[in-house]
Amino acid sequence: MKKYMLFTFLFLSFFESKAQNGKEVTISIENVSKKWVFSDLINEKFSTEEYKETKDLLTDTFIEFKKDMTFTFSFIVDLEGTWKLDKNIIYTKDRKGDFTWKIHKISEKEIILSKNDAEQKLIFRAE
Repeated sequence: MKKYMLFTFLFLSFFESKAQNGKEVTISIENVSKKWVFSDLINEKFSTEEYKETKDLLTDTFIEFKKDMTFTFSFIVDLEGTWKLDKNIIYTKDRKGDFTWKIHKISEKEIILSKNDAEQKLIFRAE
């Protein structure tokens, strides 16, 4: 009986998690053009302490891609610039330089990105 209850709990938790993230959508200017607020990160090489430290550091970080092809990236200071989309890559240009953001996954409510060649993935939620 305990195994059945555990299985049911895990099964329902999986679908609840999927529902909270929204359904997957195609990568397009319309679907990327939102304000995305940092919520979590994925880095399998981090220790528990490194994970917590990095997550705390990134709290309040956001990136907003606007349909007029401008963006704001807020991490310690606000950087503004322009962006363009090519398949699953977002190219940004601001006063600090040119950067690439790889889209690993996008849904109505969540986007998973990595910056430049970083192995670390950042999870943002739509605001």
